[in-house]
Amino acid sequence: MTFILIIFIIIFYTLLIFILPKSMSIKYSLFFYFLTNPLLFFIFPFCKKKLIQIKFLFIENINKKKQIKEMPKLIEYFISYLKAGIQVPYCLNLILNKYKWSPPIQKTIYQIITFYNQGMSLDSAVKARIISLGNHKDHYFMVYFLTSLRVGYKSGGNMISTLENVKSKIESNILLKRKIKSTTAQIRLQALIIAMAPLILGIILWFIVPSYILFFFENAVGNLLLLMMIFLNMIGFYFLKMIARIA
Repeated sequence: MTFILIIFIIIFYTLLIFILPKSMSIKYSLFFYFLTNPLLFFIFPFCKKKLIQIKFLFIENINKKKQIKEMPKLIEYFISYLKAGIQVPYCLNLILNKYKWSPPIQKTIYQIITFYNQGMSLDSAVKARIISLGNHKDHYFMVYFLTSLRVGYKSGGNMISTLENVKSKIESNILLKRKIKSTTAQIRLQALIIAMAPLILGIILWFIVPSYILFFFENAVGNLLLLMMIFLNMIGFYFLKMIARIA
């Protein structure tokens, strides 16, 4: 019976691995990844690809968040070098070596420098990077900065003033997102507690009174109730997450 319970838990979290990344924040997906990783790699080899994908998405998500946090610092360095009278192409080289930036920022600066060294004009190099970034929301601040840089460079206007305005708007946007996140923190915590409470209580009861838990696996009515609990738990968690996003 213990073996059946273990198999059921593994199958349950395997389903979560496949379902949750589509409707949940990646940090919760990572939690289930670490929880199931040791068993799934031996028992369910077909999950390897999905687990590696979740791990990659998590790392990518961290890098995107770092990029957003580092944008004001990037622009601040740029402004300080421009005030010192350094030309834009040399500013990029100095900035790249000045600080250990997140991979997205490093890639952006490196590509612009590479295009410029290959003979492209600075305007064309920046434009090529803007096109490669696309209109994805995760790169909005970078595209905004590069577009302002390109416009200021082409027009020959006061680039320092333009970049200071860009920096101010990005900082205001980041502050607003932090306020929204803190406002909805309680709802997100409630969603996590609701999702984990049945599992934690089930484990505690398994050690205290195993017969209570075995009812859900040995009895047909218990099997039906268990499936209903899992389904309703996931539905409730999903709607709480949606409420947090709306709020």
